[in-house]
Amino acid sequence: MKTLSMLALILALALPAAARPDSLSLGWIRDSDGSERPLIPESRPFGVGEQMDFNVRYGMLDIGTDVLRLRRVNTHRGREAWEIVNMARSADWVDRVFKIRDRVGSLMDVERWHSLKFEKKIQEGRYKREMRAEYMQDEGVALYGEEEHPLVPGSQDILSALYLIRSVKLEPGMTVRIPLHDDKKNYMVEVEVLKRERVETGIGALQCLKLEPHLQSDGIFNKAGRLWVWITDDERRLLAQLKSKVPVGAFTSVLADYTPPEEE
Repeated sequence: MKTLSMLALILALALPAAARPDSLSLGWIRDSDGSERPLIPESRPFGVGEQMDFNVRYGMLDIGTDVLRLRRVNTHRGREAWEIVNMARSADWVDRVFKIRDRVGSLMDVERWHSLKFEKKIQEGRYKREMRAEYMQDEGVALYGEEEHPLVPGSQDILSALYLIRSVKLEPGMTVRIPLHDDKKNYMVEVEVLKRERVETGIGALQCLKLEPHLQSDGIFNKAGRLWVWITDDERRLLAQLKSKVPVGAFTSVLADYTPPEEE
């Protein structure tokens, strides 16, 4: 049941692919006419203090909550970085059979828009795991303690990738490709922009763009599963809903509350 955390869903976006020659870039966009261009952030719709709260459901059952927050700006290895935190917890009634307390964090370079550090602390039933990785972008290395693994320069972690996507104005028919590094491996995330849809949320009905990431993972989200992500089609580009369909059922995370960024 490693399905409560929104990050577990985002992680399932990974689609292995060969790195392109211009792998120093943040990614690529293929427009509806088939032309391609580098991914260049167009705006920054988020800021310190922004928080999105989600209700997580399995079928018709409310099974937990998920919080995504941009806490502050840190200085890390001489670089200014956004500190992004995601926390998931199971509902009290679920705790009795399968307690979940997940915390995942990212440091995203404010100027260069890529990941500098990624860490997660996972408690799912009896399974517990902690992991920290330093993304040494200029050196092309990810450090897991003293262990080194290759890193495609410009890579994102699974949290910073979401915030990077929010920086781009999306249109139906587009495909976004982003290099991603997680658990000592390099991937290419490929996300298709399908269509516009209205989504009912805890803050009202929102006009959204429906995205479909290509799925591949070794766990419950595998090639047989599908994932859809709805991002609001406005200047905020909020994550309004995630919905997964996998062999064991359907999981949905719906935006329940939103706190805007603090005034700068």
